[in-house]
Amino acid sequence: MDTLTSKGLLTSVLRDTPTPDLSMAETLYREIADAQKDVLGPRHPHLLVTLGNLSDVLRMLEHIDEAREVLVGTVGIATELLGTNHSITLTLEARDQRLAAMQPDGLAAGLDKLRAIVERMKEGLGPAHPQTRKYAEVLELLSGRLREELGHV
Repeated sequence: MDTLTSKGLLTSVLRDTPTPDLSMAETLYREIADAQKDVLGPRHPHLLVTLGNLSDVLRMLEHIDEAREVLVGTVGIATELLGTNHSITLTLEARDQRLAAMQPDGLAAGLDKLRAIVERMKEGLGPAHPQTRKYAEVLELLSGRLREELGHV
């Protein structure tokens, strides 16, 4: 398990550096997810986090449909295992709605749902929590995009 954790931390560094190696991060997250499924089972919180991270890398690579596929079922499992206000559940939901907002004609609906999730994050995790701050910023960026699109109609 320590090896998987270390590999996950290395992969996060690859993803989050100023010049990320997203292709390598994708490969490593897939390897970690496969190993976690074997070692921990398909419903373990660590696996859910890894799948969320993999979907984020796929989003960054602009593989939006594949990123959404990776998240299929993860929110439901997280909700069942951890509850609706757990940080893992909230982050997975936020990632899923961010991806929904990136779909053609999905911006307005995705934004509404993401707004509700950010409010739940503020209540459950607090406004200073890193995930709350991150998705509040994402919400602002996507809201600006919607205003821009509506201004060009």
